[in-house]
Amino acid sequence: MRPVARLEDNAMLVVTAIIRQGLERAGLGPVRLEGAMAGAELFGSLGLLNSLELVEFIAALSEDTGIEPQDFLQNGDSALRDTFQDVRSLSAFLSLHLYGEQEV
Repeated sequence: MRPVARLEDNAMLVVTAIIRQGLERAGLGPVRLEGAMAGAELFGSLGLLNSLELVEFIAALSEDTGIEPQDFLQNGDSALRDTFQDVRSLSAFLSLHLYGEQEV
């Protein structure tokens, strides 16, 4: 008998799928996409996304989640870099806005 999936597990799968799809729509190829999903820095001095790709990624995330683009940008450059540091930090941001939870 399989264990029943917890709501948190399902939420994490949804958030991860949203992030992966957004990265694909922003133009990341397979190598950079796998790096991102493995924990590489998304945006910053060593980030996988350039500024244009970040804008495209935010637009894709906004379309897929209903979170307004300005919500991603509301606290300035420092908060933007924190939010888009890696998939884990972005997952926490999305979980908070989608489910009211800091982390799933």
